[in-house]
Amino acid sequence: MNNRTTIGLAVIIVVLAVVILAGHRLGYFWAGGDGVITPETTELIDVFAATTDSHQADTPLLTWLPGEIITTPADQFFALRTNGPTNAPVFNLDVNSQLKIVKTDGDNITVNLITGRLVIDGRVTVAVRDTSIAVDGITTIVNYSWLDTMDVSVLAGSANIHQGQYSTVVKENHAVSLDTLAPFEEIKPTIFSIDADTVKTFYDWALGR
Repeated sequence: MNNRTTIGLAVIIVVLAVVILAGHRLGYFWAGGDGVITPETTELIDVFAATTDSHQADTPLLTWLPGEIITTPADQFFALRTNGPTNAPVFNLDVNSQLKIVKTDGDNITVNLITGRLVIDGRVTVAVRDTSIAVDGITTIVNYSWLDTMDVSVLAGSANIHQGQYSTVVKENHAVSLDTLAPFEEIKPTIFSIDADTVKTFYDWALGR
């Protein structure tokens, strides 16, 4: 094998390595004989202007891949849906919130609520630091990230909270307050109102669409 052939093979190997690494970074995976698997994206389906109490006339064509973070501005609510399963959950984000799409593998969907307020309609796992919540139904979660605490209120269905080796089921029309980081204090019942003046507009929009 001459030097030119060796250099050519080395260049090809480097290019393939770069393509594979870039694909994994963007959520693309090789599927053997079927080619490359395209990851399911999460798309923006509605934008609501909190300050003017109105829907945005033209929803921007925005999509996110697994691993990307969705950030809402200080004056807008976002509604999002994952492409793929017909019963894909809907995520409703309040202003000044951040949501990371972790995994969108068919019906196995995981997101990370970094901070802020979220209403979920569907089946999904929500991670908040050292805590995870398996939601089945309609649940609102508020991550007070600066306090290392959160509230979980189940509006329909149930939510199963996992902290280390312990789990707690929250039933419909119940709300709890809990820590997001270990070591965990006891999960406590709390009063959670969706009609409070500061959040009523958001919940009217999220639950009324």
